[in-house]
Amino acid sequence: MIYLIPALVALSALGLGWALLRFGMGAAAAVLALALTGAGGWLIYRMQMASEGWDALGYGIGLMLGVLPALVGLGGGALIGLARRHKAEAAAERS
Repeated sequence: MIYLIPALVALSALGLGWALLRFGMGAAAAVLALALTGAGGWLIYRMQMASEGWDALGYGIGLMLGVLPALVGLGGGALIGLARRHKAEAAAERS
């Protein structure tokens, strides 16, 4: 289960990032990445303020199982979508 949750989060974000950049919605992908970065920063801040105990562990788990895989998946999907978009545009220009 510990591997399944981050894998599902990363794969769903990968698909979302691919779709957003493939169909030209780069601003939406940037806003989503900014929101995920803000959530990660907030979790890191809360983890430092909790200092020790179960609260800090919960924030760390949320960061490692939710935010970080989503950022990696979104970035990877965005790169793939951007490459596919450029490839499709180049093929359309040649035709």
